[in-house]
Amino acid sequence: MSARAGGDGLRDALARSGGPLAVACLVVLSAPFAVVPLRDAVTLGPYPEASLHQPFGYLLGAPVFGVWDTLSLLAVSQHYAVLATLVLVYAAWRIVAWRRPPPPQPLPLRLALELLRAFGALAALLAFYAAAALLPRPMTGIRLAPADLLAVDFHSHTNHSHDGWALFTVARHRAWHEAGGFDAAYITDHYTWAAVDEALPANPARAGDRTVLLSGMEVRLRNRHTNLLGDRSRYVFALDSTGHHLSPDAIAAAQVRPVSLLAPSHTVTGLTNATSYNYKVRAVNAKGSGAASSQVSATPADVPAAPTGFTAVGSTSNAKNVVLSWTDPNNSAITSWQFRGRSVPNGWRPWQDISGSGATTVTHTTSVLQTDMSIVNRQLYEFQVRAVTAGGAGNPSAA
Repeated sequence: MSARAGGDGLRDALARSGGPLAVACLVVLSAPFAVVPLRDAVTLGPYPEASLHQPFGYLLGAPVFGVWDTLSLLAVSQHYAVLATLVLVYAAWRIVAWRRPPPPQPLPLRLALELLRAFGALAALLAFYAAAALLPRPMTGIRLAPADLLAVDFHSHTNHSHDGWALFTVARHRAWHEAGGFDAAYITDHYTWAAVDEALPANPARAGDRTVLLSGMEVRLRNRHTNLLGDRSRYVFALDSTGHHLSPDAIAAAQVRPVSLLAPSHTVTGLTNATSYNYKVRAVNAKGSGAASSQVSATPADVPAAPTGFTAVGSTSNAKNVVLSWTDPNNSAITSWQFRGRSVPNGWRPWQDISGSGATTVTHTTSVLQTDMSIVNRQLYEFQVRAVTAGGAGNPSAA
């Protein structure tokens, strides 16, 4: 009788551990087919000059840390797929469990215990995700063997992106890339250069002393996310007024600009603002003066000062509207106004034109921070406005 009981206990133990044993076997069997973590982008083969450095602390917690790192790289749709897979696996497990001989318990009690087990599984999954997002842990880093090779990250966000972590400041962004072994990283936040303006002055005086942060921005090109790499002066002429969309036609036109546009320039001083002037130029050499260019016109204008008396107040007629008001600057050269906002403590959204505004405009009501981000109740927001003249956009008001 005792031998039979012992055999039954062993079979029960093997039955309960069948799932973990199957997973362990799959892991062992997949080892010969492991994918190299760092690969040549052209050949997709190994890249011997680069390797991953894994601290001892990372290796100690590698089974968990590896899963957490993978989860942090998934897109939202992939997280949905993970959740659906886990739900199906859990449901299959519980169906198999219910097909076994039931324990001597009333059916209502079994159903209540099953419900508690399901809630417990969901709570465990949420706790696992929360730990992956919040708990600090060692990280792997890229190591390059030849001294003349550089590790560069071509796409990264800071807290100035709407999908970035609110505490991932430019300083933390730099520290993260240094820990990861990157020599340089492009900051490509959504529709803003704000983080770039913060990062560039703090770059090391000598390359190699610290991670160098480079200029970039993420925009839309034909409604597809596109990264702009390099100084903004290469792209601003092709961006729309919101700074969200890049015009492919403007980019194409820039490729065929005449060489004469690269000729030297000349600044004329002592002019009167708001007065139109006509100009022509011609070249002179030892033989005399050449033919004059065609005539062009230009009107100088000062950049307007920062608006004063600025306030942002929640609308009394619509809880999700904010009324912006400022003091009339009495400047007839103003052609329009712009505003921008942010949800504290996140970064500023891009400047937006106030439709129909002009020199006498002193108020604007808005329900959005940008075209795809509406204002919500019980959230702290900050706003700024600035005037625009023929000379360009002026300084912003105080928030």
